[in-house]
Parts: sequence; C-alpha cells; structure tokens
Amino acid sequence: MTRKDQVIFLTEHTGDCQVGGAIYFIVPNVDNCYGEFTGQGITTIEAPQDTPWGTREMVVTDPDGNRLRFATH
Repeated sequence: MTRKDQVIFLTEHTGDCQVGGAIYFIVPNVDNCYGEFTGQGITTIEAPQDTPWGTREMVVTDPDGNRLRFATH
C-alpha cells in the first residue's frame, strides 16, 4: 500500500508473524484519509468515529485480514 510517498509492506513470508495483526497509524486528518480511501474503492470496516480516549479513528482490513487502524488525536 502506498499513500503520499509512504509505503507499507506487510509480509506474507511464513514465520514472520501471524496473519490477522493490527497496525496503528497516526494521521493528520482521518476524515480526509477516509475520503481518499473510499474514493479509490477501498471499503472500511469502521468509518471514522470519535473514541472515548479522545481520538477519531477508522479501520480497514487488507486482503490477508490484517487490521489497519488510522487515528487523529
């Protein structure tokens, strides 16, 4: 996955890690990120929402089932 010159590489190599991991990204504006993702046809499993701990977050999954959580403080 590439976004604004940032590349995320999730390995599929056996033994590197277990499938179904979670990655937490802090982004400047999660709502803008949501708009970019949905504009490209990416489906989120959680649309942006405010959390009790003071962030605004959304979640997508990759084809291997890893959860990618994007948050704005």
